[in-house]
Amino acid sequence: MDTLKLIVISFIFILLWSCSSPMDLDTPKERKLLGNQNSKIYPTINTILLEENGIAREFFAKNYSISVDTSKEIPLIWFNISLASNDNIKSTERISINSIELRVDSTQISGQPMKIIPQPGYNVCWAKFSINRGLNIKSDTTINSGEDKNITELSFSYNKPKKEIWAYLYSKIYDYKVWKEQKDTVVYDTTWVGGVPNIKEIRLRLEEIRTKQDSLFLNTKIQLKY
Repeated sequence: MDTLKLIVISFIFILLWSCSSPMDLDTPKERKLLGNQNSKIYPTINTILLEENGIAREFFAKNYSISVDTSKEIPLIWFNISLASNDNIKSTERISINSIELRVDSTQISGQPMKIIPQPGYNVCWAKFSINRGLNIKSDTTINSGEDKNITELSFSYNKPKKEIWAYLYSKIYDYKVWKEQKDTVVYDTTWVGGVPNIKEIRLRLEEIRTKQDSLFLNTKIQLKY
């Protein structure tokens, strides 16, 4: 009899051990994948190379916000940046760049250039330039890409092994340079005293604002690292 009881108890114990706890039923198991699954990267600006009509200029990033979604077959980039001149001279014989502001959102990183042309009511893609037009005169103005003949093209290249992205910006800008032109002239003032003319010579220096159409071609390369 004791042997039978022992067999029954052992059998019940085995059944209880093999069953799952009711607390475990319908409970999803958390699985953590190995490796870095974060598809969003936030590059920083490493190098800015800018040529203005073939002449190198020094520019720096005043502020920027850049992020890249690498989960897509072709990564997408959000590229919002403000560049300013580090060496601009207000007295210039040609128009020149004071600053550049650029915004493109959710744009594919590819070698295919895209034209930056703002659309009415669509504030996703635009570029604007602050232009110094003066010679011995302050005559700054702001030009938007897509206005008249002014165009800007942007493309990207992505090197995953080197963890770098290059942005290539090419701009054509047309505007007027402005300057003061001084001219010396002589006028004569005649007064009559007792019927006798008294002629007085007066020398004057006149200033005239002159304008002339000018052009500006920009090649800008920006290296991003992450």
